[in-house]
Amino acid sequence: TDFGSLMDPLADKILVVAGYVILSTRNIVPAPITILILSREFAVQGLREIATKKGKSVRVSYLGKVKTMVQMLVLMMGGAMLVQWLPPKLWGHLWIWDLVLFATVGVTAYTGIEYYAKNTALYLKST
Repeated sequence: TDFGSLMDPLADKILVVAGYVILSTRNIVPAPITILILSREFAVQGLREIATKKGKSVRVSYLGKVKTMVQMLVLMMGGAMLVQWLPPKLWGHLWIWDLVLFATVGVTAYTGIEYYAKNTALYLKST
């Protein structure tokens, strides 16, 4: 439905923003990672707004979907740490946590750049 197509991405964004802010305030996710993720989300949303005003759309890429999956994995793992299903003394020994954080940073930055690179016609004037 039209309502579902609007609310689904919005719900994802609200979950991501709230989750990362909470995990950063609890020192589970480093603040620079949260800032990167939020900046990318707002920048891509801004690009989508520009596209809409010009009667165009910005399609979600495959890597954009991977980005969402990896970000949600961080939120699940971070949530487990928050409620201490994973005791704090183990956090430093969880190489998988570091790997997932690194992957999240990489795919978030890459897809943000990719969206802008593929859609330069939306925001650059042609001469």
